[in-house]
Amino acid sequence: MADPLISLDTEHAFVQPGGQVRVTVTITNTGNLVEGFWLQVLGPAAAWAEVVPPEVSVYPQQDATAAVILSPPSDGSALSGMLPFGVLASSTLDATTSAAAEADLEIGELHSLQAKIIPVTSTGRWRGRHVIQLQNWGNSQAQLQMVARDPDDALGFYLSSAYVDLPPGGQATVRLSARSKRPFLRGSPVRVPFQVIGEPLDGGTQPPPAVPYGDPSRPVIDAALNQKAILSRGVVTLLTLLLVGILALVGFALTRKETPVPDLYPRGAPPKGVLRVVTTTPSSVSLAWDPVALADRYDLQQVDPATQNVIKNSPLDAALTGTDVVGLPAEQEVCFRLAVTRAKITGPPSDLVCATTTAAPPTPVPTPTATDPATTAAPSPSPTPTPSTTTPSPTPTFSPGDPNTDPIMKGQWIAVADVLPKTVAESDVQIHVQQLTAAGLPAKYLDSVHYPRLVLYTTTPPPVPTPTPEGTWVVFLGPFPAQADADVQCPSIVAAQPGATCVTAQADPP
Repeated sequence: MADPLISLDTEHAFVQPGGQVRVTVTITNTGNLVEGFWLQVLGPAAAWAEVVPPEVSVYPQQDATAAVILSPPSDGSALSGMLPFGVLASSTLDATTSAAAEADLEIGELHSLQAKIIPVTSTGRWRGRHVIQLQNWGNSQAQLQMVARDPDDALGFYLSSAYVDLPPGGQATVRLSARSKRPFLRGSPVRVPFQVIGEPLDGGTQPPPAVPYGDPSRPVIDAALNQKAILSRGVVTLLTLLLVGILALVGFALTRKETPVPDLYPRGAPPKGVLRVVTTTPSSVSLAWDPVALADRYDLQQVDPATQNVIKNSPLDAALTGTDVVGLPAEQEVCFRLAVTRAKITGPPSDLVCATTTAAPPTPVPTPTATDPATTAAPSPSPTPTPSTTTPSPTPTFSPGDPNTDPIMKGQWIAVADVLPKTVAESDVQIHVQQLTAAGLPAKYLDSVHYPRLVLYTTTPPPVPTPTPEGTWVVFLGPFPAQADADVQCPSIVAAQPGATCVTAQADPP
């Protein structure tokens, strides 16, 4: 039986969470018999997709249509962005007769930020303390700048975190202190209202549009400080005891030993960095750190373990989340710490992390070998390892191209995270693999020279140059026994590399 032809009326569909979009699928019977076809939606969107009708009967050389209805839920579980999906038509007479069509579904952003403050009204003579709880029930990332203000400018505010980054389903807690600028000695308590607003960082400087029931992307909280008089009933009778206490405190302050004063950092300073050691070699140490939102740069400081003095300070680009420190002596302890600069304000350095470089490997004795130029470009079933003075981080633990040991041969599938030209240094490729590994993805890389039959399967152009005879670097996850298993990895790859395009590949296609 001949495979049918299947097509979709659009390559790109858009839908808001809680809404619906309809895509028409057309099936053409290219055979000479009346056939029935089962229609099935493939991909992550299949959980909330429906085909109407799910089965069609088509006369020879005729067409039939069905509707694919995509209804993402409104609870925020369908993340915003592009989501590929496909429709598979399988013959009811012959299970091996089938065809598939693919398209992209764009899911719109759903903003649903909830905020509450505890307590709503605090009481104090000088200040009131509150706790703000934020939750993101939407399907997109929310970055907020917390701003507190009162209409009479009677209060000063301190926020434990001026910037809040909320992933979908995430929550955060911000502590607020409202201090009175106009304390008074006697009188009745005065209620001073104020507001706390979460301004979206991507909202620009224009005022937000008027929304009848509030802007779900801009939470606004009303609260108040119930300011009491400094001298309340009974305070006057305790002035003598208070004076004695003050004198005792002064005496204690004059007689106690001086203690070092911790460094003070201005309000709005970025948070303390989190630095860790990834790997060590005889001459280098690989470091990684957690990214800080809106950072301008990172300063990596090498510290003397004995004196705690800074030996070297290296400014690094804010886009990096890891680096290699090279040129270090073997079997020696080295220490580092990281400082973050944001909006021209440098925050406190991270905790000191130390590591000891490994012992230098013995110098290998070179063994003369004959090399045939005609075979150097071809993949070898079991290439002989050559001595190297550096130790690359993640490398394949198999013989590339060997059908007996290579796990991505014999029809196996991989999820390709990136393809880089040979002009990119292998050490940079290793850093890329380390960044994916730090994000929880067990990434590897290979040289396409060893895989002459490597085929990329995608409906869009790959995000890299066309492979050349000298080969390319391929960063991947896998291998997997089926293409569907490799496709499942793509959302994780795209989430770890915003703007990247994930494709699947087969090393030895049938």
